[in-house]
Amino acid sequence: MQCKRRFKSALGWVAMIGFFLGWSTDAFAGRYLITVVEARIAPKKSRFARWDTGFGKMTLPDPFVVIEIAGERLTTKVVQNDLNPRWNASRLFVLKGDERVYLSVYDKDLRSNDLIGKIELTFSQLEKGLSLTFGNVEMLQIKVTRLEQPDVRATEPVERPVVPVERPVERPVVPVERPVVPVERPVVPVERPVVPVERPVVPVERPVEPSKPTGRPVELPPIPRVTAPEKTTAYEGLAATGDISTKQFCYAVQRHTLFCMQKQYHAYATSADKKNQATAQFLLALIKRVESSLHSQDPQIEAQCQKAMLTDNFVGSRSCLDCLVQLGCPTLPQFRASCAQACAPPKTAPVEPAPVRRDEPAPVRRDEPAPVAAGSGVLGIQAFCNKATHHQHQCLLAQYEAAKKDPKQTSVLGFFRVMIDRVEKNKAEMITQCVKKYEEEQAKRKAANTPPLSGEVLGKCMACMESAACDRQKLQICRAVCDGK
Repeated sequence: MQCKRRFKSALGWVAMIGFFLGWSTDAFAGRYLITVVEARIAPKKSRFARWDTGFGKMTLPDPFVVIEIAGERLTTKVVQNDLNPRWNASRLFVLKGDERVYLSVYDKDLRSNDLIGKIELTFSQLEKGLSLTFGNVEMLQIKVTRLEQPDVRATEPVERPVVPVERPVERPVVPVERPVVPVERPVVPVERPVVPVERPVVPVERPVEPSKPTGRPVELPPIPRVTAPEKTTAYEGLAATGDISTKQFCYAVQRHTLFCMQKQYHAYATSADKKNQATAQFLLALIKRVESSLHSQDPQIEAQCQKAMLTDNFVGSRSCLDCLVQLGCPTLPQFRASCAQACAPPKTAPVEPAPVRRDEPAPVRRDEPAPVAAGSGVLGIQAFCNKATHHQHQCLLAQYEAAKKDPKQTSVLGFFRVMIDRVEKNKAEMITQCVKKYEEEQAKRKAANTPPLSGEVLGKCMACMESAACDRQKLQICRAVCDGK
C-alpha cells in the first residue's frame, strides 16, 4: 500500500513538471504578423566586383527577401536597381515560439539569383525587432507584431491547498457463488411470406480519378528528326564576286549562325541521352525564332551586328565573311582571334604627292582630310585629351540625332543614349586614361629608341580629327598622323 502511494505521488510530480514545461512553451505561442520593412545593401559584391554589368544604375542589385519559418515562407517583391530597397511586405504566421528562422536576401538575375546574404536565428531573436547585419546586407529591418496575447490564467500556476482525504479501510470482497438454473423456453417458428421486390438498376457514373504520378521520369515529347544541312546558306542572295554592304554582311552572318544551330540540333536530336534531348528542344525553339527574324527581315539583326562590329572594331566585308565560313562554326573568341586581320578596317597606302607648282595650290583628295600644316598648333597632352573626349561626345550626339530621324534605326537609340551618358558621367576618368596611355606610349618609344610624340604631333592629330568630323574611314586615316608618321 505504501509503495502504491509513493508511485502515485511520483506521477503527480511528473505531471506537474510537464505542466510547467508546457506553460513555458505555450506562453510564446500565437499568431504573429512579420513585416519586412527595408534594407541597405553594400555597393559592391566584393572589393572590385559589381552586382551587375552595365553603366550607371544598371550595375545596382535587384534585391528581394525570403523568410522561412516552420515550413511557411514569405517572399517579397523584387525592387529594381536599388541599394536601399523598401518592401513593407507582411505575412501572418501561426507559431509556437521556439521555431528556427531562415532568412536570405538575393539579387534577382536572368540565369541564377546571386546570394547577397543569409542568416539563421531563433524566433526570440527575430521578435526583438533589431536591425540585422549579415553577408553584404549592411542593415535589414524586420518588424514582428503579436496579434493574440497569451491568457494570464493559463500561464500563471495556481497554488491550491492540499486537503488530506481520509480513505476508508479497504476490506477484502468475498465473492458469493450462486447456482445458475437454466430456463428452457419453446421456440415457435414464424413463417413469413417472402415478397420479391424489383428495383430498377440505375447506372452510377463515377468520376474517373486522375492517375497519380508513379515516380517515373517525365518523358519528353518526340523530337522531330531533321537532316543536318550540308552547306551553309551564308551566301544566299549575294553576288558571286564583289564586296558586300554592312546590311548584307549582317544577314549573311545570321544565316550562317542558323546553319550552325541546325547542325548542333541534329547532333543532339540523334543522341540517346536525355540531357541532350532536352538541349535539342531548347535549340529547336531558338531555330524557329531566328528563322522568323530572317523571314521578316527584322532590322534588329542589323542593329545588333553593327553594335558588335563597333565594339570589336570590325568592318563587314566579303573577306570577313569568307573567314567566318572557312572556320565552320567557331566560338566568338576563336572568330575574333582568327579573323581579326580579315575583318580589320582597310589600310590606305600612302600616296606620294605630285609635284606642285608654286603658282598652283596643292590638290586635296576627297577621301582623306585636308593636310595639316606643320605650324598648325602645339598641344599639351592634357589639352589634347580634353579635346579628344569632347570630339567623341559630339560624334555620339550627331549619330544619335541622325538615328532619331531614321525609322529603321530606332533599335540603336538606346545604345547611343547609354554611350552618351557614359561619356558625360566618366569624362574625367576618360581624360585620365588618355594621359596614361600617352605616357605608356612614350615609354615604349623610349625603350625602342623611337622619337617621342611631340606637342606638334598632337596638334596635327587633333586638326586631322576635327577635319574628319565623325567619318570612320577618315578617322582611320588619321591614325598615321597621330602616330607621328
